[in-house]
Amino acid sequence: QDSRWKPYLDVLPPLRSLTHPHLWNQDELKELKGTHVLDRIGLDQIESQYNQFAKPFMAKQSKLFPAELTEQYFTFDAFMRMGLLISGYSFTNEKDEVFMAPMADILNHKTGHNNARLFTKRQKSKVFEMLTVKPVEAGDELYNTYGDYPNSELLRKYGFVDDPNPFDIVEIGLPSVDRKST
Repeated sequence: QDSRWKPYLDVLPPLRSLTHPHLWNQDELKELKGTHVLDRIGLDQIESQYNQFAKPFMAKQSKLFPAELTEQYFTFDAFMRMGLLISGYSFTNEKDEVFMAPMADILNHKTGHNNARLFTKRQKSKVFEMLTVKPVEAGDELYNTYGDYPNSELLRKYGFVDDPNPFDIVEIGLPSVDRKST
């Protein structure tokens, strides 16, 4: 409650409003059959990380994570939410350091419409500026690019697809090709 990050954390979406396939039910996941998205979701790995790393860490740090609070607040669902939020709302700098920047994450992505970008204000600074990189008319939406990703990756990382998407691809696994050619 006393964290200086509380106002930012309070505006991040709750788990139930995220649209990542990690949260889909079995009928919804069936729609991805035949794609590589199912293989890349990694639900088993996420649950394994929670059980093998997060839970033991919280148990060892019982002053920070009292058992009665852990059961209420530091659940697998909270772990999943934080992972998806970091995946979908973070930035990576030129040193491959991942960080979250309040307010910079409010811009949407639309392939080919990138007209704003997050910049470091000064070398070795932790101050950032979101600047336009193209002329923008009054009333136009500002778009930041999330990357030149195919729809499968946009869906996995951010919970949406972009249509049209010139970076979209169809992946065909080698075992599928071998079976068809014999």
